Amino acid sequence: METFILFVAGTSLSFFIVINGIQLMNGWMNQIRHGQEEGRYSSAVEFKVRRLAEDDPRRWELYTLTDEDALLHRENAGRLRKLLMEQEENVYVRTSAAIGRSLRDEPVNVVVAGTGGWYRTLRSGQYPEGVEWQGSDGCVYLSEAAEQLYAEWINEQEVLRIAGNVYPVMGIFENYRMSDQLSGENIEICLYYVPNEGDDIYDRWGPSLHSGEIWIGMGSDRTDVRVAADALMAEIEVELGYVTAVVEDDTAGALSGSEQFYARMKSVVLLLLFVVSLLNCRQITALWIRRRQKELVIAKAFGMNDRQLLLRMLGELAGMLGISLAAVLCINGMYLLISRSSMDIRLALQDAGLLAGAFLIMMAVTILPVLGRIQSVAPAQGLRGE
Repeated sequence: METFILFVAGTSLSFFIVINGIQLMNGWMNQIRHGQEEGRYSSAVEFKVRRLAEDDPRRWELYTLTDEDALLHRENAGRLRKLLMEQEENVYVRTSAAIGRSLRDEPVNVVVAGTGGWYRTLRSGQYPEGVEWQGSDGCVYLSEAAEQLYAEWINEQEVLRIAGNVYPVMGIFENYRMSDQLSGENIEICLYYVPNEGDDIYDRWGPSLHSGEIWIGMGSDRTDVRVAADALMAEIEVELGYVTAVVEDDTAGALSGSEQFYARMKSVVLLLLFVVSLLNCRQITALWIRRRQKELVIAKAFGMNDRQLLLRMLGELAGMLGISLAAVLCINGMYLLISRSSMDIRLALQDAGLLAGAFLIMMAVTILPVLGRIQSVAPAQGLRGE
């Protein structure tokens, strides 16, 4: 009886640890996959707008803007703003601005056209509908890290300061990062706003086009935007005289170095859990078979052959494994109830079946040497424990 209780308790604990380890690993990998899928729109084109071509030596010339140059670039910024607003697909400008009450600049995606939501899933809130937002004072969506670092409350409304202007926070992105550490990688800010002349973001467009470049993107989760993006780039080149070039970005959705490290570490930990559980199962089985050795010798003395002994032992072990599985399902149900978490029952049963098969193979491997010794021992010696 003591051996039976030890066997059920030991294998139940092994089942519980490995099954929940597998579920945690699967959940984390699903989280990573979702994060990769939300790295950009399903159809997206990003391009740079420059004053001069990359191979033009004058591109690297730095000189002070004359009043005439400044006026020209401001006019071009206004014409560019108008071109972007006329687009039916989502159009955004990647820029940076001072966030919060600090002087530190953070990346900001400024959506200036379109009727669809940003490519990130929202944990809370909702994206604006239609084009009504284009005539509003703007609204902002941000990651948990950006919220914790920079958001504030004014008159019971959560807001974010961008370049000194205050915008209401209308949604928080779903967090797919493994680490909750606040870092630059986790800062994501999306501003739905059409900058007016005189705004800090608007004023950056002219100087950026004069001495460098600005990044513009077009994206959609419903349609292919390549044709519309090509048409927009052609229009910018013809009407403004600027040079455009598509950005080849292969890093969208890629795992950061820390996340790759955590993925490898989790795989190693899960493998160790599985190996330790198998070794635990082997030791329990070895103890159980040693306690049954005299019984097996007597059965052999009464004419039972090795095959029948093996089938008998495996049958008993399979029965105890079934009891262990039932016990671990009850324990897991209580654990999920207390922790208020969820688990895919179908996948859990599938993992439990595979684990039970692995345990049964390990048990058979453990039994075979014992049966070999019993075969070579005379019944009288076996009864004396020799």
